[in-house]
Amino acid sequence: MLPSQPAWDGRCHGDFPMSRRAIEVSSSADRQGHRLATLLSRRPAVSFTLLALLLGGMLVITREAIEVISAVRAYVGGEGLWSKAQKDAVYQLAQYAATGKIEYYQRYLRDIAVPLADRRAREELEKPRPDPQVVAQGFIGGRNHPQDVDRMARLFRHFRRVSFMAQAISIWQSADLEIARLQAVAERLHAALESRPPVPLRVAALLAEIDAVNTRLTGLENGFSRTLGAAARFIGRAVFWTLLGAGAVTFLLATAVQEWLLQSLRSAERNARESEAVKALHESLRHSQTMAALGELVAGVAHAVRNPLFGLSATLDALALDGSSEIVCKKYIAVLKKDVERLSRMMKALLEYAKPRALHRALESVDSVLGEAVGSLLPLAERRQVCLLKRDAAALPALSIDRQPIVELLQCLLENAIYHSPPGTVVEVAAQEVERAGWPWIEISVWDKGEGFDAADLQHVFEPFFGRRSGGAGLGLAIAQRLAGSHGGRVSVGNRTEGGAWAVVELPIDLVA
Repeated sequence: MLPSQPAWDGRCHGDFPMSRRAIEVSSSADRQGHRLATLLSRRPAVSFTLLALLLGGMLVITREAIEVISAVRAYVGGEGLWSKAQKDAVYQLAQYAATGKIEYYQRYLRDIAVPLADRRAREELEKPRPDPQVVAQGFIGGRNHPQDVDRMARLFRHFRRVSFMAQAISIWQSADLEIARLQAVAERLHAALESRPPVPLRVAALLAEIDAVNTRLTGLENGFSRTLGAAARFIGRAVFWTLLGAGAVTFLLATAVQEWLLQSLRSAERNARESEAVKALHESLRHSQTMAALGELVAGVAHAVRNPLFGLSATLDALALDGSSEIVCKKYIAVLKKDVERLSRMMKALLEYAKPRALHRALESVDSVLGEAVGSLLPLAERRQVCLLKRDAAALPALSIDRQPIVELLQCLLENAIYHSPPGTVVEVAAQEVERAGWPWIEISVWDKGEGFDAADLQHVFEPFFGRRSGGAGLGLAIAQRLAGSHGGRVSVGNRTEGGAWAVVELPIDLVA
């Protein structure tokens, strides 16, 4: 803890005694300031609650949108597997008719089992109380990924009556009827080929029926993909405009509260410039600035979420137009997973930035904390061909800190330094004890030999969603500053005269911990 200044005892010392009139004016101003501070403390609290609710609602909406789009993606991928198996089954029947070899019929039975397994999952989901095990066995038998089973089942159950899902399920049911017709024709073909001798005209007629069923199934498969592609586009647009609208409302609310507080501050300063009311108004103004920052944060969420959502929608469009080739499906699914992972990283960083963290302090070795942070980033440094060097800090006094947040803070600074360092260069981290205003501090420094910060960026680097690194959430330094501040410290950054950037973490040494 930093040493506190002695409290004023109410007496005046020196050659300027306070007059009775001055004391009366000061007391009146104090009473007015107290009433004004009480008034100011109410409306900002209501506004802050509304802002918090809006932000929480946006996070929930974003999470649910990601789940729904992931489920739609799983159905589109499953349709590709379904279509491939159906086409393979038709091909095996044609080969069976041409050669009469029974192994082709056995391969047909293997391939037709895929759409049949998906049908079992659908029929179970349409029951009032479906058996999750039967549903999982059906979808997995349809070659869907096990991790997609739960979200596919939830989308079916919760959106069964929604237009896009109802239409897709109707197409699915029609396709299952065609599969049943294909099975019946295949059985007759098998019987005809098993008879001795086979009747060529009979076999040709059955092949014509199979071709007709295959043509109808192709149209249904294309319709299924188009329907889900349109659904994904609609969901993406709806989420974007919802987030944008909520961000605008939040920003306007914060701006209105800030303007009201500024007017109140000017009025109070005219009436009692030296009273406690001025201090209360300054506190309220800082509160309003926090709400304005929340408004900017919400607008940043809307902007950051928009690009991955549009990427998901565009990829689903391309997947629907490119047909059901397995290679094409895998390529687009990889793109979809990358965008979903990007959104997940951003949500994790946002929650880390937004939530308060209770500290669990203990005396920790500075050298041990630095070693843990450096050790966790050695693989990244090797991949980037950067040498990560830690100077010895064993002689420094222990710090009273919550170890994990400080390790995360150092990981953030080191990771930024590594990403911005050219291959073959060195990133160094060192610690030393310094004195600030007669009080001991630990100063931890990180240096790199990259391009450094743009001069115009230095005043913005700790703002949420500000960043120059591709694929980053723009919250790293903002989180780092918050973690340092929770320990009574701070983070500062700048450019080295010899080239590269530096970052310094200052933490007070609590001698009574």
